[in-house]
Amino acid sequence: ENRPHGVRVLALCPGVTDTNFFEAARGKRPPARVAQSPEDVVDTALRALARGKSHVVSGWTNRAMTEAERVVPRSLVTRMAGRMMRKEYDEDSQ
Repeated sequence: ENRPHGVRVLALCPGVTDTNFFEAARGKRPPARVAQSPEDVVDTALRALARGKSHVVSGWTNRAMTEAERVVPRSLVTRMAGRMMRKEYDEDSQ
């Protein structure tokens, strides 16, 4: 609906990015090898926008997880996510 006005929209799904999010959320920082720098995320977004994409998932880890979720039953994905989150919050409450 915005194309006639020269507006382009991109849905960016960055995953873990090296910002102060985890400190602000009082959560554990994931291993550095899975985090992207903000500059890498911006580069991915700008390349996708230049190619006319409507959405992009940045980082190979994020893309792999997104693709894996498509072939694994949703019930398994939700159980695994719940287990990971429960573990995170149980450790914080101790």
